[in-house]
Amino acid sequence: QCGAGELCGFVGYSDWRLPNVKELVSIVNYENTGPAVSEAFNTGCVDGCTLESCSCTFYSNYWSSTFCPRCPGFAWDVNFNYGTVGDSRNDLRRVRAVRGGL
Repeated sequence: QCGAGELCGFVGYSDWRLPNVKELVSIVNYENTGPAVSEAFNTGCVDGCTLESCSCTFYSNYWSSTFCPRCPGFAWDVNFNYGTVGDSRNDLRRVRAVRGGL
């Protein structure tokens, strides 16, 4: 974490990373759709939300840091509309940064 008065990172931290595909799939909740995540990961993007108080997940594809072993140049992504995993190359995707772990 950054010290008082320092400007660094994102919301005060500089140890963000792209999650692997297993981490992204771990927040999928197949009982929900649009987005297919538990409520803890989609508290809503409403007026008054801050980056520290809300967790918003859109029902779209999110990049993972996991590359597809049989598909050079492709990485796995997770579609949070249905909770499916696919592989993509140059498509537009969202990212969900995480801290810690691994």
